[in-house]
Amino acid sequence: MSKAQNPERGGVKSGKGVAGILDRRNTGFGGLLIDWKTVFHDKENSEVRLVDVCVDHVAKLKPKPTSGGLGSSSSTTVPGSSSPSSSSSAAATAAPKKASPLKRKFTSIPVKVDGKPFTTRPAFDTFWEYASERHAVEERRRAGRPQPWSKKSVFREYKFCSVFRVADRGSQFLIKEVIEKGGSQEEEELLFRVLLYSSFVRVETYKLLSAALGPLSWKTYDHAKYARVLLEAADNGDSIYTGAFQKFPPQLGYSHAHENHLALLEIMMSNDLLGKLKGCKYMADAFDVIYQFPGSGDFVAFQLLINLSYTPLVDFSENDFVIAGVGAVKGLKKCFSPSDSVSGSESALIRWMTETQEKHFARLRLEPAVLSNGNGDEERKMTLVDVEHTLCELHKYVRILSSAEGGGYGKRFTQKTARLARWPVFPRAWAHPTRTRTRLKPGRSGNKRAEKVYVVNRILDKGETDEGEVVYFVDWLGYPASARTWEPRESLLDDAPLAVEEYERESSAGSSSRKRKRE
Repeated sequence: MSKAQNPERGGVKSGKGVAGILDRRNTGFGGLLIDWKTVFHDKENSEVRLVDVCVDHVAKLKPKPTSGGLGSSSSTTVPGSSSPSSSSSAAATAAPKKASPLKRKFTSIPVKVDGKPFTTRPAFDTFWEYASERHAVEERRRAGRPQPWSKKSVFREYKFCSVFRVADRGSQFLIKEVIEKGGSQEEEELLFRVLLYSSFVRVETYKLLSAALGPLSWKTYDHAKYARVLLEAADNGDSIYTGAFQKFPPQLGYSHAHENHLALLEIMMSNDLLGKLKGCKYMADAFDVIYQFPGSGDFVAFQLLINLSYTPLVDFSENDFVIAGVGAVKGLKKCFSPSDSVSGSESALIRWMTETQEKHFARLRLEPAVLSNGNGDEERKMTLVDVEHTLCELHKYVRILSSAEGGGYGKRFTQKTARLARWPVFPRAWAHPTRTRTRLKPGRSGNKRAEKVYVVNRILDKGETDEGEVVYFVDWLGYPASARTWEPRESLLDDAPLAVEEYERESSAGSSSRKRKRE
């Protein structure tokens, strides 16, 4: 019997050491099938770790005859369990005197990553168990199998993202409807559509804008029109964001989050984001380019970069570079000890997990998580992006498992019955041969950051230094009036030529060009 076919687990009797039998089912002629869990108390995170050990064919064990029970037939008693004649409540809670030799005990793995010694913790094995079963759930659903798609109640009651980011509903919509069928394939238009979708990361919002404004194009873009459609939707009580993105709107001078996101899109389009990205040799450099824009933190910058990697605008592999988000960092700290040493080595740890994934699936006797597009030409193992993505889900998964039936953590949901496409669509851009090559930037490790750049909002005045150098008084986007500064003309001509041109045009249209000494 495969792991996916095991009976549904029952409640958890937690504590230090072995907690006992959590679930017991009589399967008739197959004998007594018992599903064990060994429970470890993780002192560092004050959590309970569950390790599944399934006894598939208890009938093969040497039986111990007992009186009572089912007529004259004999039952089998597994070491550490109550006899069949005992009360069911006692059998469900009584801890065995010593651990059964049939249990698979957790064994920590010492490893040296990024020059630091680590040991794996119980949640490390849970990561691979989760990845295997969550992907199996998706495979069963795509194959058209009836519910339930998992024997584990946690997967029926709580929502978890796909193990493979590219297979998620949002990514599939982005690839098929925004990038490949969404309009012009001109580079500028591709960039605009990806930026627009990535501003809200909600399929319904992109469809709303398309329905209200027609083909979405940078050539016809109008801030006021887009903002009006979004405001009307918000006023009607419609959500225009996914939860994660609404928490981090850039502060660019507007009172509504959606207008600030539109402003950031405009800044990126107007400040040659496309040219800067195309000039990047490494994916790490492309991340820095995006990160430098106002309002672009780690999470937003990395997710946008991955979305752009589905297009031909950037030419990088998902194994080139990774930045661990907040959730993934929490997941890593659950997986490795000492957790304090994780800081600064997040990317290296994720890379080690990615490169050794086959060993861990095999060690735990789990079905590997492998994604196919159904064409027989490509099967994908988990990439850096997928491992980072799944570490974030692990944090939620462990929290649910380690509390009584979820303990209210996370949102319970009703499983959708709509059938998924038999196979996910891979981006056409992935077919380029260079996408199979991994390119690491020398000397780049950990979650290092580039310096933020300032974006010119407008030029307010023009002056001259004592040495005769022309300078402009600049208002910086997203910063208060107290942050305004005088900047040399030459540097502004390099960094913000359109702002200089606009100021000079407006000045010449008014009074004669007036210069004054800088105070």
